[in-house]
Amino acid sequence: MDFDVVENKIKASEITLNGTVNIKNIQSGQINNVIVSTNTPLDQNRLNGIFIFTKLLATITPEFTNNNKTMNLTTISQTAEQFTLQNNFRNNQTQLAALFDSYAPVQQLLLSLDTREQLEEIIKPLLVAEIAVETQNLPLNHPYLRVFNHLSNLPFGNINKNKNKNNFHNVNSGTLFRCQSACSPAACNLTNSQYEFWFEGYYRAENISGDSNALGYKTSRSGMMVGVDRRIGNNLTTCLVFCYGNPYAYNSIAKIEADDYMFGTYARLKISEIYANAFWGYGYQNYELRRNLANNMNNNTKYNGDSMYASLEVFKPIRLQNNFTVSPLAAIDFQKSWADGFNVNVAGLPLSIVKSDLEQTVLRIGVNSCYKNLRTRLQYGYQVAGDLYGISRTSITGGNNSRILTGTNLGRNTLNVGFGGNFKIGKRTKLFADYDFDLGEHSTSHTGQFGIVTNF
Repeated sequence: MDFDVVENKIKASEITLNGTVNIKNIQSGQINNVIVSTNTPLDQNRLNGIFIFTKLLATITPEFTNNNKTMNLTTISQTAEQFTLQNNFRNNQTQLAALFDSYAPVQQLLLSLDTREQLEEIIKPLLVAEIAVETQNLPLNHPYLRVFNHLSNLPFGNINKNKNKNNFHNVNSGTLFRCQSACSPAACNLTNSQYEFWFEGYYRAENISGDSNALGYKTSRSGMMVGVDRRIGNNLTTCLVFCYGNPYAYNSIAKIEADDYMFGTYARLKISEIYANAFWGYGYQNYELRRNLANNMNNNTKYNGDSMYASLEVFKPIRLQNNFTVSPLAAIDFQKSWADGFNVNVAGLPLSIVKSDLEQTVLRIGVNSCYKNLRTRLQYGYQVAGDLYGISRTSITGGNNSRILTGTNLGRNTLNVGFGGNFKIGKRTKLFADYDFDLGEHSTSHTGQFGIVTNF
Protein backbone atom coordinates (compact mmCIF):
# COMPACT_ATOMS: atom_id res chain seq x y z
CA MET A 1 0.00 0.00 0.00
CA ASP A 2 0.99 3.64 -0.41
CA PHE A 3 1.83 5.24 2.90
CA ASP A 4 2.22 9.02 3.15
CA VAL A 5 4.33 9.54 6.27
CA VAL A 6 3.00 13.07 6.77
CA GLU A 7 -0.68 12.82 5.92
CA ASN A 8 -1.49 9.19 6.77
CA LYS A 9 -0.24 8.77 10.31
CA ILE A 10 -1.85 5.94 12.22
CA LYS A 11 -3.19 6.14 15.76
CA ALA A 12 -5.22 3.30 17.28
CA SER A 13 -5.51 1.17 20.38
CA GLU A 14 -4.15 -1.89 18.60
CA ILE A 15 -2.25 -1.87 15.29
CA THR A 16 -1.23 -4.75 12.99
CA LEU A 17 0.38 -4.15 9.57
CA ASN A 18 1.12 -6.82 6.97
CA GLY A 19 2.43 -6.81 3.39
CA THR A 20 4.58 -4.12 1.85
CA VAL A 21 4.54 -0.36 2.08
CA ASN A 22 5.43 2.22 -0.56
CA ILE A 23 6.52 5.23 1.48
CA LYS A 24 5.52 8.60 0.03
CA ASN A 25 6.36 12.15 1.02
CA ILE A 26 9.82 11.22 2.28
CA GLN A 27 11.54 14.06 4.11
CA SER A 28 15.01 14.51 5.54
CA GLY A 29 15.30 14.39 9.29
CA GLN A 30 12.79 12.90 11.70
CA ILE A 31 9.03 12.60 11.43
CA ASN A 32 7.43 11.96 14.80
CA ASN A 33 4.38 9.92 15.70
CA VAL A 34 4.03 8.14 12.40
CA ILE A 35 2.36 5.21 14.17
CA VAL A 36 1.01 5.50 17.72
CA SER A 37 -0.60 2.70 19.71
CA THR A 38 -2.68 3.78 22.71
CA ASN A 39 -2.86 0.31 24.16
CA THR A 40 -0.58 -2.59 23.17
CA PRO A 41 3.07 -2.20 22.18
CA LEU A 42 3.93 -2.18 18.50
CA ASP A 43 5.44 -5.22 16.80
CA GLN A 44 8.94 -3.79 16.37
CA ASN A 45 10.34 -6.66 14.29
CA ARG A 46 7.48 -6.56 11.80
CA LEU A 47 7.57 -2.77 11.47
CA ASN A 48 11.32 -2.80 10.95
CA GLY A 49 10.79 -5.22 8.07
CA ILE A 50 8.16 -2.96 6.55
CA PHE A 51 9.63 0.52 7.08
CA ILE A 52 13.39 0.13 6.72
CA PHE A 53 14.21 1.49 3.28
CA THR A 54 17.46 2.28 1.53
CA LYS A 55 17.06 4.74 -1.35
CA LEU A 56 19.73 6.18 -3.60
CA LEU A 57 20.03 9.38 -1.58
CA ALA A 58 18.30 8.41 1.66
CA THR A 59 18.13 5.72 4.32
CA ILE A 60 14.87 5.47 6.29
CA THR A 61 14.80 3.72 9.67
CA PRO A 62 12.08 3.41 12.35
CA GLU A 63 12.71 4.59 15.89
CA PHE A 64 10.51 3.28 18.72
CA THR A 65 9.72 5.27 21.86
CA ASN A 66 7.14 5.35 24.64
CA ASN A 67 7.65 1.70 25.54
CA ASN A 68 7.41 0.61 21.91
CA LYS A 69 4.00 2.26 21.51
CA THR A 70 5.22 5.06 19.21
CA MET A 71 7.12 4.79 15.96
CA ASN A 72 9.00 7.72 14.47
CA LEU A 73 10.80 7.65 11.12
CA THR A 74 14.30 9.04 10.67
CA THR A 75 15.63 9.82 7.17
CA ILE A 76 19.37 10.27 6.74
CA SER A 77 20.04 11.72 3.31
CA GLN A 78 22.77 13.16 1.15
CA THR A 79 22.38 15.74 -1.57
CA ALA A 80 22.35 14.83 -5.24
CA GLU A 81 25.48 16.93 -5.62
CA GLN A 82 27.29 14.88 -2.97
CA PHE A 83 26.28 11.64 -4.65
CA THR A 84 27.52 12.76 -8.09
CA LEU A 85 30.85 13.86 -6.61
CA GLN A 86 31.32 10.47 -4.96
CA ASN A 87 30.32 8.46 -8.03
CA ASN A 88 32.29 9.92 -10.94
CA PHE A 89 29.61 11.95 -12.66
CA ARG A 90 30.78 14.57 -15.14
CA ASN A 91 31.27 18.07 -13.78
CA ASN A 92 28.21 19.50 -15.52
CA GLN A 93 26.01 16.72 -14.19
CA THR A 94 27.21 17.62 -10.70
CA GLN A 95 26.44 21.31 -11.22
CA LEU A 96 22.94 20.54 -12.48
CA ALA A 97 22.35 18.12 -9.58
CA ALA A 98 23.21 21.01 -7.25
CA LEU A 99 20.47 23.06 -8.91
CA PHE A 100 18.01 20.30 -8.07
CA ASP A 101 19.19 20.27 -4.46
CA SER A 102 18.23 23.93 -4.08
CA TYR A 103 14.86 23.64 -5.84
CA ALA A 104 12.16 22.67 -3.34
CA PRO A 105 9.57 21.21 -5.79
CA VAL A 106 11.87 18.29 -6.69
CA GLN A 107 13.06 17.28 -3.22
CA GLN A 108 10.56 14.48 -2.87
CA LEU A 109 11.53 13.15 -6.27
CA LEU A 110 15.22 13.10 -5.34
CA LEU A 111 14.65 11.26 -2.07
CA SER A 112 12.50 8.62 -3.78
CA LEU A 113 15.13 7.62 -6.35
CA ASP A 114 16.36 4.04 -6.24
CA THR A 115 19.19 3.91 -8.80
CA ARG A 116 21.98 5.98 -10.32
CA GLU A 117 20.31 5.61 -13.70
CA GLN A 118 17.18 7.32 -12.38
CA LEU A 119 19.25 10.29 -11.20
CA GLU A 120 21.01 10.47 -14.57
CA GLU A 121 17.65 10.50 -16.31
CA ILE A 122 16.25 13.44 -14.35
CA ILE A 123 19.49 15.40 -14.89
CA LYS A 124 19.60 14.58 -18.60
CA PRO A 125 16.99 17.11 -19.86
CA LEU A 126 18.88 19.95 -18.18
CA LEU A 127 21.97 19.14 -20.26
CA VAL A 128 20.52 21.39 -22.97
CA ALA A 129 22.35 24.06 -20.98
CA GLU A 130 25.60 22.19 -21.61
CA ILE A 131 25.31 22.15 -25.38
CA ALA A 132 24.37 25.84 -25.28
CA VAL A 133 27.73 26.40 -23.59
CA GLU A 134 29.53 24.20 -26.10
CA THR A 135 28.19 26.08 -29.09
CA GLN A 136 29.99 29.24 -28.06
CA ASN A 137 32.68 27.49 -30.11
CA LEU A 138 30.40 27.27 -33.17
CA PRO A 139 31.25 30.69 -34.70
CA LEU A 140 35.00 30.19 -34.15
CA ASN A 141 35.64 28.61 -37.54
CA HIS A 142 38.89 30.42 -38.51
CA PRO A 143 37.53 32.31 -41.56
CA TYR A 144 40.91 34.00 -42.08
CA LEU A 145 42.49 30.63 -42.93
CA ARG A 146 40.20 30.16 -45.92
CA VAL A 147 40.98 33.71 -47.03
CA PHE A 148 44.73 33.21 -46.58
CA ASN A 149 44.52 30.06 -48.70
CA HIS A 150 43.89 32.43 -51.59
CA LEU A 151 46.67 34.84 -50.69
CA SER A 152 49.55 32.82 -49.32
CA ASN A 153 50.47 30.37 -52.03
CA LEU A 154 52.41 32.38 -54.59
CA PRO A 155 53.66 35.85 -53.78
CA PHE A 156 55.47 36.52 -57.05
CA GLY A 157 54.87 36.97 -60.75
CA ASN A 158 57.48 37.00 -63.52
CA ILE A 159 61.00 36.47 -62.23
CA ASN A 160 63.86 38.55 -63.57
CA LYS A 161 66.03 35.65 -64.72
CA ASN A 162 69.21 37.72 -64.42
CA LYS A 163 68.76 37.86 -60.67
CA ASN A 164 69.34 35.26 -58.01
CA LYS A 165 66.51 32.72 -58.03
CA ASN A 166 66.01 33.15 -54.27
CA ASN A 167 65.85 36.95 -54.36
CA PHE A 168 62.17 37.80 -54.37
CA HIS A 169 62.93 41.45 -53.87
CA ASN A 170 63.56 41.54 -57.60
CA VAL A 171 60.16 40.15 -58.53
CA ASN A 172 58.35 42.14 -61.20
CA SER A 173 55.38 42.70 -58.89
CA GLY A 174 53.58 44.67 -61.54
CA THR A 175 52.38 41.28 -62.79
CA LEU A 176 51.50 40.12 -59.29
CA PHE A 177 47.95 40.11 -58.11
CA ARG A 178 46.93 37.06 -56.06
CA CYS A 179 48.41 34.45 -58.35
CA GLN A 180 47.33 31.65 -56.06
CA SER A 181 46.83 29.48 -59.10
CA ALA A 182 50.36 28.10 -59.57
CA CYS A 183 54.03 28.38 -58.77
CA SER A 184 55.42 28.87 -62.21
CA PRO A 185 55.40 32.36 -63.75
CA ALA A 186 53.84 30.99 -66.91
CA ALA A 187 50.96 29.49 -64.96
CA CYS A 188 50.19 32.86 -63.36
CA ASN A 189 49.69 34.56 -66.72
CA LEU A 190 47.75 37.38 -65.06
CA THR A 191 46.68 40.60 -66.69
CA ASN A 192 47.17 44.04 -65.24
CA SER A 193 43.66 43.99 -63.81
CA GLN A 194 43.17 46.02 -60.66
CA TYR A 195 40.23 43.97 -59.38
CA GLU A 196 39.59 40.33 -58.70
CA PHE A 197 36.35 38.60 -57.78
CA TRP A 198 36.22 35.22 -56.08
CA PHE A 199 33.54 32.92 -54.76
CA GLU A 200 33.74 29.65 -52.88
CA GLY A 201 31.54 27.11 -51.18
CA TYR A 202 32.82 25.10 -48.24
CA TYR A 203 31.89 22.34 -45.81
CA ARG A 204 33.41 21.63 -42.41
CA ALA A 205 32.69 18.71 -40.06
CA GLU A 206 34.11 18.47 -36.55
CA ASN A 207 33.94 15.84 -33.81
CA ILE A 208 34.60 16.98 -30.23
CA SER A 209 35.07 14.14 -27.76
CA GLY A 210 33.68 14.38 -24.25
CA ASP A 211 35.75 14.79 -21.10
CA SER A 212 35.25 15.09 -17.34
CA ASN A 213 33.28 18.31 -17.92
CA ALA A 214 30.93 17.59 -20.77
CA LEU A 215 29.32 14.93 -22.92
CA GLY A 216 30.90 15.92 -26.25
CA TYR A 217 29.20 16.77 -29.52
CA LYS A 218 29.59 17.02 -33.28
CA THR A 219 29.38 20.07 -35.52
CA SER A 220 28.75 20.60 -39.18
CA ARG A 221 29.03 23.82 -41.20
CA SER A 222 28.25 24.53 -44.82
CA GLY A 223 28.51 27.97 -46.34
CA MET A 224 29.86 30.34 -48.92
CA MET A 225 32.34 33.21 -49.12
CA VAL A 226 32.47 35.95 -51.72
CA GLY A 227 35.24 38.52 -52.00
CA VAL A 228 36.49 41.41 -54.09
CA ASP A 229 40.19 42.32 -54.11
CA ARG A 230 41.75 45.56 -55.30
CA ARG A 231 45.43 46.05 -56.12
CA ILE A 232 46.96 49.37 -55.05
CA GLY A 233 50.34 49.81 -56.62
CA ASN A 234 52.77 46.91 -56.83
CA ASN A 235 52.98 45.94 -53.17
CA LEU A 236 49.49 46.23 -51.64
CA THR A 237 46.22 44.41 -52.18
CA THR A 238 43.11 45.32 -50.17
CA CYS A 239 40.00 43.21 -50.06
CA LEU A 240 36.43 42.86 -48.79
CA VAL A 241 34.71 39.57 -48.04
CA PHE A 242 31.24 38.41 -47.02
CA CYS A 243 30.52 34.98 -45.59
CA TYR A 244 27.33 33.10 -44.82
CA GLY A 245 27.37 29.84 -42.93
CA ASN A 246 24.78 27.40 -41.64
CA PRO A 247 26.50 25.64 -38.72
CA TYR A 248 24.94 23.33 -36.20
CA ALA A 249 26.08 21.36 -33.17
CA TYR A 250 24.32 18.29 -31.85
CA ASN A 251 24.42 15.35 -29.47
CA SER A 252 21.81 13.02 -28.01
CA ILE A 253 20.34 15.81 -25.86
CA ALA A 254 19.80 18.69 -28.25
CA LYS A 255 20.75 20.41 -31.47
CA ILE A 256 21.66 24.06 -31.96
CA GLU A 257 21.54 25.48 -35.47
CA ALA A 258 22.56 28.97 -36.57
CA ASP A 259 22.45 31.41 -39.44
CA ASP A 260 25.94 32.92 -39.31
CA TYR A 261 26.74 36.14 -41.20
CA MET A 262 30.22 37.63 -41.35
CA PHE A 263 31.70 40.70 -43.02
CA GLY A 264 35.46 41.13 -43.18
CA THR A 265 38.33 43.02 -44.70
CA TYR A 266 41.82 41.75 -45.39
CA ALA A 267 45.00 42.88 -47.05
CA ARG A 268 48.39 41.72 -48.30
CA LEU A 269 51.47 43.93 -48.05
CA LYS A 270 54.90 43.25 -49.53
CA ILE A 271 57.89 44.78 -47.72
CA SER A 272 61.21 43.88 -49.31
CA GLU A 273 61.24 40.05 -49.32
CA ILE A 274 58.62 39.69 -46.57
CA TYR A 275 54.88 39.42 -47.09
CA ALA A 276 52.16 40.10 -44.52
CA ASN A 277 48.51 39.04 -44.64
CA ALA A 278 46.06 40.73 -42.26
CA PHE A 279 42.37 40.01 -41.59
CA TRP A 280 39.59 41.52 -39.48
CA GLY A 281 35.99 40.35 -39.40
CA TYR A 282 32.74 40.69 -37.46
CA GLY A 283 30.00 38.07 -37.32
CA TYR A 284 26.38 37.91 -36.23
CA GLN A 285 24.51 34.68 -35.41
CA ASN A 286 20.85 33.72 -35.07
CA TYR A 287 20.69 30.56 -32.95
CA GLU A 288 17.88 28.05 -32.62
CA LEU A 289 17.96 25.45 -29.85
CA ARG A 290 16.05 22.25 -30.52
CA ARG A 291 15.64 19.80 -27.68
CA ASN A 292 15.41 16.06 -28.25
CA LEU A 293 11.98 15.05 -27.00
CA ALA A 294 11.14 11.40 -27.69
CA ASN A 295 13.86 11.38 -30.38
CA ASN A 296 12.22 14.35 -32.11
CA MET A 297 14.28 17.55 -32.27
CA ASN A 298 11.59 20.13 -31.52
CA ASN A 299 10.43 22.61 -28.88
CA ASN A 300 12.59 25.45 -30.20
CA THR A 301 14.19 28.37 -28.37
CA LYS A 302 15.84 31.25 -30.26
CA TYR A 303 18.59 33.65 -29.23
CA ASN A 304 21.38 35.71 -30.83
CA GLY A 305 25.16 35.99 -30.71
CA ASP A 306 28.12 37.92 -32.08
CA SER A 307 31.70 37.12 -33.01
CA MET A 308 34.94 38.89 -33.93
CA TYR A 309 38.07 37.73 -35.75
CA ALA A 310 41.55 39.12 -36.35
CA SER A 311 44.72 37.60 -37.74
CA LEU A 312 48.19 38.72 -38.83
CA GLU A 313 50.35 36.32 -40.82
CA VAL A 314 53.94 36.98 -41.95
CA PHE A 315 55.87 34.74 -44.35
CA LYS A 316 58.86 34.65 -46.66
CA PRO A 317 58.81 32.66 -49.92
CA ILE A 318 61.93 30.68 -50.79
CA ARG A 319 62.38 29.32 -54.31
CA LEU A 320 64.05 25.90 -54.11
CA GLN A 321 63.55 24.94 -57.74
CA ASN A 322 61.99 26.61 -60.72
CA ASN A 323 58.51 25.26 -59.95
CA PHE A 324 58.85 24.59 -56.23
CA THR A 325 58.51 27.20 -53.48
CA VAL A 326 58.30 26.94 -49.71
CA SER A 327 57.06 29.72 -47.44
CA PRO A 328 57.84 29.56 -43.70
CA LEU A 329 55.28 31.56 -41.77
CA ALA A 330 54.37 32.86 -38.33
CA ALA A 331 50.99 34.24 -37.32
CA ILE A 332 48.84 35.35 -34.42
CA ASP A 333 45.09 34.62 -34.57
CA PHE A 334 42.30 36.00 -32.39
CA GLN A 335 38.70 34.82 -32.19
CA LYS A 336 35.90 35.72 -29.80
CA SER A 337 32.21 34.84 -29.62
CA TRP A 338 29.52 35.90 -27.20
CA ALA A 339 25.90 34.80 -27.02
CA ASP A 340 22.80 36.27 -25.38
CA GLY A 341 21.23 34.61 -22.40
CA PHE A 342 17.87 32.90 -22.75
CA ASN A 343 15.20 31.03 -20.81
CA VAL A 344 13.92 27.59 -21.69
CA ASN A 345 11.37 25.28 -20.05
CA VAL A 346 12.91 21.84 -19.59
CA ALA A 347 10.79 18.96 -18.25
CA GLY A 348 8.60 21.49 -16.47
CA LEU A 349 11.59 23.31 -14.98
CA PRO A 350 12.22 26.96 -15.97
CA LEU A 351 15.94 27.00 -16.83
CA SER A 352 17.80 30.29 -17.19
CA ILE A 353 21.14 30.56 -19.06
CA VAL A 354 22.96 33.87 -18.79
CA LYS A 355 25.00 35.68 -21.45
CA SER A 356 28.42 34.12 -22.01
CA ASP A 357 31.52 34.40 -24.19
CA LEU A 358 34.52 32.43 -25.44
CA GLU A 359 37.85 33.93 -26.49
CA GLN A 360 41.00 32.43 -28.01
CA THR A 361 44.41 33.83 -28.99
CA VAL A 362 46.64 31.41 -30.88
CA LEU A 363 50.22 31.59 -32.12
CA ARG A 364 50.61 29.72 -35.39
CA ILE A 365 53.77 28.62 -37.20
CA GLY A 366 54.29 26.42 -40.22
CA VAL A 367 55.35 26.12 -43.79
CA ASN A 368 53.36 26.30 -47.00
CA SER A 369 54.67 24.90 -50.24
CA CYS A 370 53.73 25.16 -53.88
CA TYR A 371 54.63 23.03 -56.87
CA LYS A 372 53.16 23.97 -60.22
CA ASN A 373 49.38 23.89 -59.71
CA LEU A 374 49.52 22.09 -56.35
CA ARG A 375 50.00 23.51 -52.86
CA THR A 376 50.33 22.10 -49.35
CA ARG A 377 50.12 23.42 -45.79
CA LEU A 378 51.58 22.16 -42.54
CA GLN A 379 50.90 24.39 -39.53
CA TYR A 380 50.96 24.13 -35.75
CA GLY A 381 48.96 26.33 -33.39
CA TYR A 382 49.34 26.92 -29.67
CA GLN A 383 46.75 28.85 -27.66
CA VAL A 384 48.57 31.45 -25.56
CA ALA A 385 45.60 33.31 -24.07
CA GLY A 386 41.86 33.10 -23.64
CA ASP A 387 39.54 30.25 -22.72
CA LEU A 388 40.14 26.55 -23.20
CA TYR A 389 36.38 25.92 -22.90
CA GLY A 390 33.15 27.86 -22.78
CA ILE A 391 31.46 28.70 -19.50
CA SER A 392 27.97 29.88 -18.61
CA ARG A 393 26.07 30.46 -15.39
CA THR A 394 22.83 28.51 -15.22
CA SER A 395 19.96 28.49 -12.74
CA ILE A 396 16.43 27.22 -12.24
CA THR A 397 14.08 30.17 -12.00
CA GLY A 398 12.63 30.16 -8.51
CA GLY A 399 15.58 28.29 -7.03
CA ASN A 400 18.08 29.89 -4.69
CA ASN A 401 21.23 28.73 -6.46
CA SER A 402 23.07 29.13 -9.76
CA ARG A 403 25.96 27.10 -11.09
CA ILE A 404 28.63 27.47 -13.77
CA LEU A 405 28.62 24.91 -16.56
CA THR A 406 31.78 24.32 -18.58
CA GLY A 407 32.29 23.04 -22.10
CA THR A 408 34.75 20.41 -23.29
CA ASN A 409 38.37 21.32 -22.69
CA LEU A 410 39.63 21.73 -26.25
CA GLY A 411 43.31 21.92 -25.26
CA ARG A 412 45.98 24.36 -26.41
CA ASN A 413 47.56 22.42 -29.28
CA THR A 414 46.33 22.03 -32.85
CA LEU A 415 47.89 20.65 -36.01
CA ASN A 416 46.73 21.51 -39.54
CA VAL A 417 47.56 19.58 -42.70
CA GLY A 418 46.14 20.79 -45.98
CA PHE A 419 46.54 20.62 -49.72
CA GLY A 420 44.90 22.14 -52.75
CA GLY A 421 45.14 22.82 -56.42
CA ASN A 422 43.67 24.82 -59.26
CA PHE A 423 43.41 25.07 -63.01
CA LYS A 424 42.63 27.78 -65.50
CA ILE A 425 39.43 27.77 -67.51
CA GLY A 426 40.13 31.00 -69.35
CA LYS A 427 42.56 33.88 -69.61
CA ARG A 428 41.06 35.61 -66.56
CA THR A 429 39.36 32.76 -64.70
CA LYS A 430 40.55 29.87 -62.54
CA LEU A 431 38.92 27.17 -60.44
CA PHE A 432 40.44 26.11 -57.11
CA ALA A 433 39.87 23.45 -54.46
CA ASP A 434 41.35 22.84 -51.00
CA TYR A 435 41.13 20.26 -48.23
CA ASP A 436 42.29 20.67 -44.62
CA PHE A 437 42.52 18.24 -41.72
CA ASP A 438 42.80 19.69 -38.20
CA LEU A 439 43.76 17.67 -35.16
CA GLY A 440 43.25 19.04 -31.65
CA GLU A 441 43.70 17.49 -28.23
CA HIS A 442 39.99 16.60 -28.06
CA SER A 443 38.80 17.25 -31.61
CA THR A 444 39.22 16.38 -35.26
CA SER A 445 37.84 18.30 -38.22
CA HIS A 446 37.70 18.08 -42.00
CA THR A 447 37.20 21.10 -44.26
CA GLY A 448 36.71 21.16 -48.02
CA GLN A 449 36.30 24.20 -50.25
CA PHE A 450 35.79 24.76 -53.95
CA GLY A 451 35.60 28.04 -55.79
CA ILE A 452 36.24 30.31 -58.73
CA VAL A 453 38.33 33.45 -59.15
CA THR A 454 38.33 35.90 -62.03
CA ASN A 455 40.10 39.18 -62.85
CA PHE A 456 38.31 42.21 -64.23
